[in-house]
Amino acid sequence: MNGSARMLVLGPTLAAGLALAAAAYSATGGDPAFVRQQENARPARAADLERVMLTTQEPYGRHRRNAVEASCSARGSGELQNPWRCRLSYSSDRRASFRVTIASDGSFEAVHLEGTGSIAGCCVELFQR
Repeated sequence: MNGSARMLVLGPTLAAGLALAAAAYSATGGDPAFVRQQENARPARAADLERVMLTTQEPYGRHRRNAVEASCSARGSGELQNPWRCRLSYSSDRRASFRVTIASDGSFEAVHLEGTGSIAGCCVELFQR
């Protein structure tokens, strides 16, 4: 294949690739909220997870929302630091331990370690305001 024939084949292919790359870049680069979230992303923090866990239902009895204290610690690494271990105390004087996994959208699943069942919830704050 001579040089001009190669240009006839490669030229349109290269132009299509550049057009797709530009479209993909503008799809994310044009949204100021997306860019701000990506620039300000930070790891999950124990205080944010504890605040959300205090709003969950007690895994015993009537399943009231009566948590009075939560203590969470990361057991993993990476930005989300999964899995987490959370211990909650309730106004009924009961305590419960959970293994918590946080998703990248801030939702979470907490598996009750002393019993059966789990709690699915939302949302652990993962971005600074």
